[in-house]
Amino acid sequence: MAQVHPLLATLLSGCIFNLLAFPDKITALLGEFHGNFDKLEDLAFKRLAELKYMNACLKEALRIYPPVLIGSLRVVLPGGQQILGKWVPPETRVSIYHWSTYKSEANFKNADTFATGRWLRTDPANAGDALDAHQPFGFGPRN
Repeated sequence: MAQVHPLLATLLSGCIFNLLAFPDKITALLGEFHGNFDKLEDLAFKRLAELKYMNACLKEALRIYPPVLIGSLRVVLPGGQQILGKWVPPETRVSIYHWSTYKSEANFKNADTFATGRWLRTDPANAGDALDAHQPFGFGPRN
């Protein structure tokens, strides 16, 4: 039996839960699949990566259920740094929990809502969302 990495299992569980909770979203996702694939053999990673709505669903699931709890560790530069109005001495290790960032209304309006439109930029209610605050894997090509 194939093993599933816990990060992937968390992502898919959160995504499936929300898709089942919002029938309009699962209908839209199925419509995207049916509109792009005629048969099972057509499924390929490259083509799947081009599905905008599916990717919006996955990004939103990563935002609501971040499988990596803590962000990338950083070290304060020589001379120290002001962070959110507080003095932090040099060489201090700092990080921020993804959950705090993703649930902050300063970054995401209606932060508790599974809103796929925020990633497609089709929902005016989420027009001011700070999508660059979403860094589920910290940095690099996986983001």
